Amino acid sequence: MKPKYFFLLFFILALVLTGCTNKQNQLNNMDGTSSTDNNSNEFSKEELYQDIFLTILNPYIDEAIKQHYGDTIITDPLYQEIISAERLQGYRSLDFELKIKVKPYKGAHIVVGEDIITIKVNTGKVEVLNSEHIKDYPLPSHL
Repeated sequence: MKPKYFFLLFFILALVLTGCTNKQNQLNNMDGTSSTDNNSNEFSKEELYQDIFLTILNPYIDEAIKQHYGDTIITDPLYQEIISAERLQGYRSLDFELKIKVKPYKGAHIVVGEDIITIKVNTGKVEVLNSEHIKDYPLPSHL
């Protein structure tokens, strides 16, 4: 990955570290909608930065999810939430560990399970450390 993308990645991570809870309503709703006022065109910057950051990390998350479920399962940032983010080497270090809750789905956004993906991010490198399957959801008979 080019250095300018990692600069962007770390900038966004720093912004995400200030607040990672705005996606809870969206993650809890299976259809991907939020319980916030849908007439509002303005959302928080934290939500914006988390969406950008999860979009950048999505190829790594997607690969970890496909190892458990196979190729027919879909992931996207609307069904992901950063549940923890920490600096591994203390204040202002650029070595991070993220835990991301993922709700992969099949077909028309039918959630099939829940997983926690642990990702390490540092200068020039993104690495999936662990993929933990939490639970399965029952699927309709037509799937």
